[in-house]
Amino acid sequence: MANFAWLLNAVAGAPSNTGRTVRQAMSVALGGATAARPLGARSGVRPGTPASTVALPTATSYVIHPHAGVLDTQASAAAGPYWYAIPADETGTVNAAHATWPRKDILWVRIDDPGETDGSFVPAIVTGYTAGTAAASPAVPATPARAMRLATISVPLSGGGSPTITFDAPFMAAAGVLDPAVTAVGVPTGAFTTAATGIVNAPAVIGDGVKKFKITFAYTEAYSTVNGDICRFAIRNALAIIGPYQDVTLSTTWGNGRTMVAFDTPAAGAVSYSGSGSRVVGSGALTVSASQVIVEHIA
Repeated sequence: MANFAWLLNAVAGAPSNTGRTVRQAMSVALGGATAARPLGARSGVRPGTPASTVALPTATSYVIHPHAGVLDTQASAAAGPYWYAIPADETGTVNAAHATWPRKDILWVRIDDPGETDGSFVPAIVTGYTAGTAAASPAVPATPARAMRLATISVPLSGGGSPTITFDAPFMAAAGVLDPAVTAVGVPTGAFTTAATGIVNAPAVIGDGVKKFKITFAYTEAYSTVNGDICRFAIRNALAIIGPYQDVTLSTTWGNGRTMVAFDTPAAGAVSYSGSGSRVVGSGALTVSASQVIVEHIA
């Protein structure tokens, strides 16, 4: 295969452009190349795409509103990233609730390109819905091949209320621009007693062994049902504590909160950071007020 540049005037029929060669050249504008996919990019929607891009008009229907993004989901590392746009609302049906158990469903967007021998027959950008399996602790179903998840739908058991939807699509990144992996997540007050319990968890970001992230974890107040219990607050990468941590002696009344900061340069792949609390001394149930963890790509 000849090397390719975009744009060149053809002379005597060369160069002859294909969709693949154009995608490869357009990857120059996109961030997310890796050693395994040097002509690829990070799949994602455009930064600024709002959470309202997905919605549940009724308990048994969904809508995906217009948006645009990038998909690098073909099996071949040389396929290159596809720029896509959904110009009009796309709707569908959500399965009815299970009689006994809750369920997790997903919405997704997929590239079909027969030119890449991917098993499809018509070139297209396709949106769709996959229902999960109802269970006491339901799991999010796998995203179909060549697809990127846009949202997760939490369906309670029948009679347990209305389904809710969470927009959890990743953001695409432009080449040479700091990764738009900035997220703040708040959770309501709750009790916990086990080690390495996540008080608040940030959606996964993508490391490459080079990008540096700043992780800030903050909570406002905390207490224990047993006076003198000691809780270890920490920032974690999965279960591993990164950076400094704090052991705090708690009482049965609300005590002051803390803010912690850590820096990390994760290896290639998805990484999930969390602010955690674990009881290291005592026997009480620990409760923490509103908290957040912020992940920022800084270098």
